Amino acid sequence: MDNPDSVYQDWAAAPDSTKLNSVVRSLAPVIHHSLSSIGAHDDPVLQTKAKVFAAKAIKKYDPACGASLATWTSSQLQQLRRAKRETQSAVDIPDRTKIDAYKLHQAEQSFMDEHDREPDLLELADFSSIPVKRIQKIRSTFRPVPSEAGIGGAGTQHETTYDSEALQYVHQDSDHIDRRILELKTGYGGHPETSPQEIGRMLKLTPSQLSRRSTRIAVKINELEEALRSST
Repeated sequence: MDNPDSVYQDWAAAPDSTKLNSVVRSLAPVIHHSLSSIGAHDDPVLQTKAKVFAAKAIKKYDPACGASLATWTSSQLQQLRRAKRETQSAVDIPDRTKIDAYKLHQAEQSFMDEHDREPDLLELADFSSIPVKRIQKIRSTFRPVPSEAGIGGAGTQHETTYDSEALQYVHQDSDHIDRRILELKTGYGGHPETSPQEIGRMLKLTPSQLSRRSTRIAVKINELEEALRSST
C-alpha cells in the first residue's frame, strides 16, 4: 500500500481526479478502520460516503497543521457516525439496490484502473452491464439529483430541464467529453454536480474550451426541444 503522504504530494503538485482517486485508495486502511469502528465495514452505501468524505478531507488538508494525512482524514471520517444514523432513520433501501450499488461502484473503480479516467454514463452502463436507467435510479437513491440545471453556464441564456427527452438524445449522440460535461454540469445520470473549475481540471479543458463546448451542447438541446415541441 502506497504511503498516503507521498501520494498526496504527487496530487498536490498537479491536482486531477485520477491522482485524487489514488490518494483515496492509499487511505483504504484508514477508511476501513473508520467503517469498522461503527459496524459499517460491509455497508456499500456508507463505503461510498466514506470515500466521498475522504476525498473532501484530502482537498482541505494542510500539511502545515502538523498532523499526517491519515490522522487528518480519520478525524474527518467521524462524519460517518451521523451518516449512519441518517441512513438508519431513512426509508429502508431494498437489498437488490444495495447490491447493484456495490456492483456499480466496483465497475467504476475497475474502469478507472483500466483506463486511468472516470467513465461517462454510457461507458459505465456498458462496462457494468447495468442499464442507464437503472444506474440513474441507483444514484438517485443515494444522492439528490437536481431537477433543473443550466448547461451553457454564466453568460448564456440556454437552460434545460434535467430529465428532458432532448437532453437524453443529445447525451447519447455526443462524444465522451461532451457527455462528461453534460453529466458533471447538470447531474445527469445521478452524478453530483461539479464546479466549472473542477470540470476543467478533470477533462483537461481551458475555461474557453469548456465554455464553447457547454454552449454548443445547450444550443443542441434547445434546438431539439423546439423540434420535439413542434412535432407534437
